[in-house]
Amino acid sequence: MNKVFATWIYSLSAVVFTLVIYSCGPGVLSKNTYSNGSGSPSVGSPFLRALQFTASNSAVTLNFPSSINAANAGPVTVEAWIRVDSVPAANGMIYQHQSGSFYPQLYVNSTMHLVGVMANGACGTAYTVTSVSTLTLGKHYHVAISNSTSTVYMYLNGVFDSSYAGTSPMTCTATTAIVGNDYTGASGFPGVIDEVRVTNLALYPNGTNFTPPTAPFPNDGTAVVLYHADNPMIPGSVAPGELPASTTVSVTGSVNSIASPFP
Repeated sequence: MNKVFATWIYSLSAVVFTLVIYSCGPGVLSKNTYSNGSGSPSVGSPFLRALQFTASNSAVTLNFPSSINAANAGPVTVEAWIRVDSVPAANGMIYQHQSGSFYPQLYVNSTMHLVGVMANGACGTAYTVTSVSTLTLGKHYHVAISNSTSTVYMYLNGVFDSSYAGTSPMTCTATTAIVGNDYTGASGFPGVIDEVRVTNLALYPNGTNFTPPTAPFPNDGTAVVLYHADNPMIPGSVAPGELPASTTVSVTGSVNSIASPFP
């Protein structure tokens, strides 16, 4: 059984707050230190905290309380904020839905292109869209794939990049999802991930550019997966307002809870 203990350590001389998190279990969520002039533990970004993956086997697993459908035989949008800190050795997985064929999924490949994978019908034949643009190390990106029935559209920072015409809407149910790796543990994401959302809507349809969000995604009833990554107490449960409610969170490898650098 995993146990987590946390404590704040305050230094008067340096006006530094340190949140030290001790985790006993298969994963390690390391301590994070930050400071500001006022002496209050403010992290600055409206996104509060983010996940930094520091090992090839690092992963955060979302264990849903019941099976959810990523697309429900209709449109779906998968999106997140990311920063790639080093070139992935293989595929640096951002999000993988643990359905029968592991779709939808979103990752950065070894040539620094964003790749999105949807599926044909009941999680059958995959159809893949790959960015024309090459990502830049250290740059902040809002990444999204969105399909309206059969065509998948890809966006980088709200700008349409590429598309792929599939054949039918997707139906993929799962009881878990992985952030920062794939189910084998062989596709570690070398960087920072925040604000992961999966929605049963074509939020960004037809290749139309949009303005990326500058505030945390709201729990407005449209998302099936909503993970702000703000709760550093993992292993544990998702924070209030995250979806699905009662989802438990586990960590593999070494993952840092850091002040979010986004947007």
